[in-house]
This record gives sequence, structure tokens and C-alpha cells, in this order.
Amino acid sequence: MGRPKKSIPEPSKRFHQGGWRIYWRGRGRKYEAAIGKVSEDVAEQTRLAAALALRDAGSWPPLMATSPAVIRWERGEDEAGQLDCRADALLASYRAVLERELESAGWAQTSLNYLRKLAEIEPDLMQLTPRAADEAFSALTGDRAAGTRNKYVQVFSKFYNWAKKNGYCHQNPWAGIKYARERRRQEDIVYLTRDEREAVLALADQEKQGLAVYLALLGGLRRQAVWELRRSHINLENETIFVPDTMSKTESRTVPMSDRLAEVLRARGRKRGHLVPRLHHNNYRSASRAFLDMFQRKAAKAGVDPDLVGWNAWRHTYATMYVQAGVPIELIAAWMGNSVDVCRRWYARFVPKDHKDPRVNLG
Repeated sequence: MGRPKKSIPEPSKRFHQGGWRIYWRGRGRKYEAAIGKVSEDVAEQTRLAAALALRDAGSWPPLMATSPAVIRWERGEDEAGQLDCRADALLASYRAVLERELESAGWAQTSLNYLRKLAEIEPDLMQLTPRAADEAFSALTGDRAAGTRNKYVQVFSKFYNWAKKNGYCHQNPWAGIKYARERRRQEDIVYLTRDEREAVLALADQEKQGLAVYLALLGGLRRQAVWELRRSHINLENETIFVPDTMSKTESRTVPMSDRLAEVLRARGRKRGHLVPRLHHNNYRSASRAFLDMFQRKAAKAGVDPDLVGWNAWRHTYATMYVQAGVPIELIAAWMGNSVDVCRRWYARFVPKDHKDPRVNLG
């Protein structure tokens, strides 16, 4: 006995969670296919195209034929749960989404690696309950730092939001989960001594993007400011760097240069575009990550402690240098774009008993 003939659905549209969706009802349930973040006119055109194709040809238009909701409809209610939810098939479909949404191919691959590790523990990804997710997560991450655990949760939550949106599952077991980071103690601050600083700068002199190290270590700039700084932000006559609020977590500020940083900028600074070349990367995050990975490998080969190669370590070094030279913490906080309370909490123990003139040259 053949399967009963499906009635022709009447698709409608609605806006939900930042995007338009086509939905229809049949066989006692509701089907919904996401068409993405498009204008209402495009959503209406898609709906009309689907309605006309169903009325004239009895089939969905090619644009929607691969939607999980349409596939379930075509298979019939008795096969609605047989959508291919195997881990390999899911990750293959999700990989295309990541490559389209993420500019960094490296982070897309990292996300897939996290999900493959989860699939090794729980092969049936779409049947994962919050309790089972918590047990699998504990086995996966162990006693790793809260920051690393949050990265895993971010990857998993994004994946399950996509799966829920496309009808693979009914809930996101990672929704609302976030691990609190432990506040680091003052003795955990990593900063470079004079000899270590010279060793790192010597390595930076050999790199095409080595100016990034100088800007963080001798200029105290955050990672975003380092990679988005342009020649127009540099005043070599007054030896200052202007950091707009778009490159910082705080309001715009002007940072004085040391003589050594000014000399390097005169010799190596680009005349146009970004001061530090991004090479083939489109955004500062991927450029920063690629450079730091490369620089850490070369530093390890040169015998430099990998803990000394990082944006936080370089900014801590900048602050401790000036604090030890007697520059008031209030002035350092303004240069770094930090609050005075934060700088006092981190660097008060480095303040010498006799304060010197703030216009000190540290080279």
C-alpha cells in the first residue's frame, strides 16, 4: 500500500530571532524553514516562489529543496525523525555554515575539532540532554581554566542553536551556561625584565610584523589598537600616538612615545594604510592570532619563555616599567586606557618610595 498523497501546503512567513522564516502546517504539526537575515521583500518573494512552485509543479523550488524542514515534509510524518543526524553528516553541513560566517578558517577548524571531541563521547549529538551535556563536558574539559571552558561552551552553544533553528533538535542543552573566571592574584602578573625585553625586541626586529611587539611593549597598546593603528594616528613631531575610542575599550586618548619607539616608527612605519601589515588577514583578530602563534614558535626556538610572548605580558611590562620609573599611576592609567583602581590593584607594589618626574625616558 503506497503512502497517502501529501496535501499541498500553503507557506506563510514570519520574522523570528533576527531572520525571516517560511512556515506551513500539515499532518498535525508545524514545519519551519529559515531563509536568513534578508529584507521583508526578499522573504515575500521567496514565499511566493514556494507557493507558485507547489501549486504548479507540486514540488518545492530549488532554493528551499535542501532545507531540513522541507526534507522532513517530503519524507512524510512517519519518517520525520529520520533526518540524517549522524555526527559526520551534521558536521559536514555545519562546516559550510562556519566557513561562510567566520573570516578565520583556523577558528572554524577549531570549532569542528571541539565538536568532534564531543561526538567521541556522545555519538548521538541530537539526543543530548542538559544533564548528559554536563557530564560529557566535565569529561571533555576536566580541570581546565574557566576561560577555556567558556570557549568550549560558546562553540557548542552556537552549534546547537544552528541545529535547533534547522530542525535537527528541539533544545540547546548549553543555553545559559557560563563559567565564572577566577580573578588572578597579583603575583600571577607576567612581565619582562630588561634582558627578557631586549631578547623579545631582538626577535621582533627580524619580523615583517615585528612593529606590533614594539607598539604593545613600548606603547602599552591593546591588541586591537596595535592592528588597526594607521599612519594618520602617529605624530612623530610631538612623539605621540592618538588612539581613537573605536580601537579601545575606553574613550579616545593620546599616548606619549619613548625615544626608542619613535625611532623605530620613523624607520619601519608604513606611509599609508595600517601601520602593522596584516598580510592576508581581513580582521585584527585573525591577524593577531596568526602572528602570535608564529612569534611564540620562533621565541621557543630562540630559548625565550613562551609565557613572555603575549599581549597581556607586554602591556604589564609597559606599566611596570613606568611605575618603577616613578611615573604616577593616575597618568599611566590614562595612557593605557585603564581605570585608576585597576592600575593600583595590579601595579601599586611596584611604586618606588621616591617619585621621579613623569617625563622620564625609558628608551
